[in-house]
Amino acid sequence: MSIKQEYFKYLRHFPETLALGEFHAQSWRENLIGLRHDVDHDLDIALEMSFWEKEMGFRATYFLLHTAEYWNQEKFLDKALQIQDFGHEVGLHLNAITEWLRGEISDPLKRIRDVLELLRSAGLRVQGVSCHGDRLCYEKNFINYWLFSELRPEDPAQIETGLNAEGIRAVENEPWITYPNSHTLTRKDGRELPLWSVSMERVGLAYEALHVPFDSYFTDSHGGWERSPDPLDRDLTTGRHQVLIHPIHWRGSQKIYFFLSTARSGSKWLVNVLDTATPLTARHEFTLNHCYQDGEWTENHNTGPGFVNLVQDRKKARQLILDSRAWIEEETRDFGEANVYLERFLPFMQEIFPDAVLVHLHRNPADVVRSIINRDWYDTPQDDRHPVIDVPGWNRMSQFEKACWYVRVTNENLLRLGVSLRFENMVSEVTYFEKFLRSLNIPFYPRLAADEYSNRINANLNNEFPEYENWPEELKQVFQGICGPTNSRLGYGQGSGIPERSSPLENRNSYHFAVLSRPMQDTQPETLVDLDLKGIGLSSRFGHMGCTLQATKEGLELTPEKGRHASLLMGGGKWNTVKRGAGWEPKVGHYYQGRIKVRVNGGGMVRLFYLMYDKNGALMTKRLLKKLTAGEDELDFSFRVRSNASRFNLALHMNKDDLPARLMIVRFRLQVSV
Repeated sequence: MSIKQEYFKYLRHFPETLALGEFHAQSWRENLIGLRHDVDHDLDIALEMSFWEKEMGFRATYFLLHTAEYWNQEKFLDKALQIQDFGHEVGLHLNAITEWLRGEISDPLKRIRDVLELLRSAGLRVQGVSCHGDRLCYEKNFINYWLFSELRPEDPAQIETGLNAEGIRAVENEPWITYPNSHTLTRKDGRELPLWSVSMERVGLAYEALHVPFDSYFTDSHGGWERSPDPLDRDLTTGRHQVLIHPIHWRGSQKIYFFLSTARSGSKWLVNVLDTATPLTARHEFTLNHCYQDGEWTENHNTGPGFVNLVQDRKKARQLILDSRAWIEEETRDFGEANVYLERFLPFMQEIFPDAVLVHLHRNPADVVRSIINRDWYDTPQDDRHPVIDVPGWNRMSQFEKACWYVRVTNENLLRLGVSLRFENMVSEVTYFEKFLRSLNIPFYPRLAADEYSNRINANLNNEFPEYENWPEELKQVFQGICGPTNSRLGYGQGSGIPERSSPLENRNSYHFAVLSRPMQDTQPETLVDLDLKGIGLSSRFGHMGCTLQATKEGLELTPEKGRHASLLMGGGKWNTVKRGAGWEPKVGHYYQGRIKVRVNGGGMVRLFYLMYDKNGALMTKRLLKKLTAGEDELDFSFRVRSNASRFNLALHMNKDDLPARLMIVRFRLQVSV
């Protein structure tokens, strides 16, 4: 759920921004920008946006909608307070008239008081409101700020008629509100609500957003700048400007993080903090323990008894990782997983998740050896639950030796990732952990993390095997002989459990930004198709339905048949199925980019879809890429295929009710990139 990079263009374009409360209090000052966010749907994307604005030195007001589902979240007030902690203002996105008309409340004044009391008693300094443009506003003809007596104009019918539900003048072809001459609203049960009957002063409100003086107003309602100019096209250095940006419209593409480690390195604690105090949906050892069966996600535990067999069954392991990829892609939020078993499958991870950041989580090797022995790892020769390490004489080793080799080899394999997170600092130093996450572009919310830092989870119940200081000298020598080089590379002393460095931030080469180059490797795209269709003939075996094809000197000419949907499948086959090699096999974790040059003649609409098929060649889903209208269009497009798709295709589709007279395809190119 990262923020689109385009949003940061706006922040860089703004000289400075203020919260609306400051903007209101300084109504006499020129050359100010009041930045406002109406949080209609998703509080988490708003919280992330507030973090990045804080990082870049901007302030804004976040108006929270009391009729939104997020209002009932367990951590709602903590998230709102975190926004305030970041230096922003929290206000109320008012929807009380809507609730009254629906019969959900009987007294709007009492409702406003109750909502404000909830927020203020938690420590939120609420002094302003913005009024929500609910759909019901158009059905029942009202604007939510019509409650407040201080906002009543001299002639409401003249001033308020013609506005949209947001409270600004409606643009062409947009629905608008008609003010009732009775100055009242009536609901189904016959009860009436007098307008302008609630005093803002009585409930401690200083302003309503649209009634704060400004010279120009910008809004991204409906996901675009349809109701106003785009701020990027305006010089905002002079004048008073109010900018409304809805966080939900700026959700970016998903980011994926895996934290890989030996066992007993704090992976469960890490997942709890990531899931609670960052924008990530975090899971503990989800991959390998869930699979996709009969259209549903099913728990299928593979990291207990029989894990050694899974390591040997590479085909099954690869499919489980593929299934995990498909599930993760269904998440709307960024994703993080901590998993102590995936080190055994690093080649598959790098193949299937080339766009993911893989992080090496590590703990003092002596403490890990002690912990896993107390957890009875390798306590019998028939142990099939825990990794077998490919070193000479493994089957003749003692439990202690096996534990040491497991810790050494696992850490050495993960050191190659180039990014490392130290357990000891992670669980004790909030500042260290925050800086580490920031280096990975993961926001951190200190207020939400506070409770987790007081928790100790998954502690050993058996402490029979002692700490390093109490080991016999011969065990210390065995440990140093096996793990000594690894200790040194990880920055630990002689098994004492105390890091040689207080913070790996001093050794920036150990991680920081270097790993972030992984998703943006400087590799040349692989070209799948690059066709100049002028005079190519029909030997390329394009699939087509509801139309005829003819090769001409201008390109491939498609003529739709009247009364039928028409389609041209660029990879062959049929719309609902691909067989005998039609379409293309996707590369997991990669994305596709292409260009198509099409000439649409005679009006009508043509749509470019990509189609995904299951292992039996049946259509799973379709996604619209572009719409083409009359004239010549050379369009660039890009998309990512779902991980559980076995084939995909590209299709030009024409609805039978909106057919062009003729379609000419001139050029088609498709490439795959990381």
